[in-house]
This record gives sequence, structure tokens and C-alpha cells, in this order.
Amino acid sequence: MMSSNAAKAREKRLEIEFGILYDEFDEDMISSCTDKEVRIKYFSQLSKTIFVISVQIPDSFPSSQPRIFVISPPELCLKDEPFGSLLNCSSSTHTLGGSAEFPQVCCSSDWNPESDSIFSFAIKGLLWVEALSMNWEYGIPIDQSLLHMGGESEGLYDYFENKKVSFKIIIL
Repeated sequence: MMSSNAAKAREKRLEIEFGILYDEFDEDMISSCTDKEVRIKYFSQLSKTIFVISVQIPDSFPSSQPRIFVISPPELCLKDEPFGSLLNCSSSTHTLGGSAEFPQVCCSSDWNPESDSIFSFAIKGLLWVEALSMNWEYGIPIDQSLLHMGGESEGLYDYFENKKVSFKIIIL
């Protein structure tokens, strides 16, 4: 059971986090936002696919890191990928496994509650989706597209740091 001080601190942190999400993303992108989960819709122009990522927020947040799942399109897990199932743990696809239904995206092994945020994890989830789209369209391996996002790399994540995210969702 969480102490009342910890619960108040979590509530305040989530208020700040949600403010950042609504400031940085087009309002149409956030389809759900609760203290347990944030769902973000994203249209990949490359693969012409609408994806939904789920940022799952643990009760122990911000001490524990959120988890990112790609929950749509539903056929995502049924595709016969050359690198194996996206449901498996794989360094080449940056997936963690642990779910029988949805791919879990590997975002970081070193969560720091002082510097990491739900927004930074959501961006990493969206970048993973684009890397997957690049794999589908051009055969570029996911890990090469991401260049191991985060850390000190010069990967796609570094490109989007400190940039406002504004994607238009096109409903087909």
C-alpha cells in the first residue's frame, strides 16, 4: 500500500507529466489518459498504418518506469516477420516479450525518475513504430534504424529531443 505522501507525490507528478503530453502532442493523438495508461494514436506515412501505443503507468511510478506496448493494429502480432515474432524478447527488434498479446518495446534499462518522463518513453515508442515501418517498407533492421535509441547514441531519439511533436492522424 502506498503512503499518502507517496500517493500525493505520484498524483502531482502525473499532473505534470500529462500537462507535458498535452502540450507536446496534437490533442487528436492522445486517445486515453488515466493514472494507469496513456494511449497515443500515430499514423505512419511510411507504412500507411495507424498504430496505437499504450504507455502503462505502474502504481509505483515515478520510482518504476512505464512500459510501452504497441496495441494496434491487431494483426501486428500475426505478421510473419523475418526476424521472428515481435512478442519475443529480442535485442535486434528492441522488444522485451512478456506479453502474449502485444509487442512490448524496450525503451531503457536505466530508468531515472529525475530525468526520464512518460513523454520521453512515448517518443521512443513512436520511433520504434517508425523503425518497424522502415523494416516493412525497405527491409532495414529495426536496431539499425533506431541506432540504439537513447543513451549517448546519435539515434532517431536524439533527433526528436526538444522538438514539439505534431503529427496529423489520417483516418482511412
